[in-house]
Amino acid sequence: MKKLLAVLVVLSLASVANAGLTLSGVPQDPIMPSDIVILDISAADYTDPVALMGWIMIQGPGAINATQETGWEASYAQNIDPATLAEYIPMLADLGYPGVVDIIEFEVKDLTEPFSAPAGTVIDNLIFHCVAPGDVTLTLSDIDLNVWEQVVIHQIPEPMTLGLLGLGGLFLRRRK
Repeated sequence: MKKLLAVLVVLSLASVANAGLTLSGVPQDPIMPSDIVILDISAADYTDPVALMGWIMIQGPGAINATQETGWEASYAQNIDPATLAEYIPMLADLGYPGVVDIIEFEVKDLTEPFSAPAGTVIDNLIFHCVAPGDVTLTLSDIDLNVWEQVVIHQIPEPMTLGLLGLGGLFLRRRK
């Protein structure tokens, strides 16, 4: 716990207080558990061109995979490895984020000269995959857990799957 707190303090020095990021590509309508949603992180009100670090936390029946495609030269997004994730989950629950199942960490930075503040999409192709029916909360925050955006993706069961399960249950009942 002390190591994690030390890491958060050190990393928070690189975060920018006046920066703002948003998630784009979030569906407005409920989606089915077999669906895949492509999400992007877009910059808004970002004034410091040095670096910006943050997390996307997933709470609920969903999974997210990061690719290395970014809109900025040295930016990256990656899933936190399972061992580190196992350490973070109890701490995040204590801080008011229960049920976190996955975390993407990202950094937006520009190494070109002259430095410029990013605008528009800074990280592309975060692949969200529905796992089961239910709501999934995606929280986009800086490394200090200051929330920029929190969105909910509603998942509904596939009607065909439910219908087939119901028919199978009727046939089993009839056989007895």
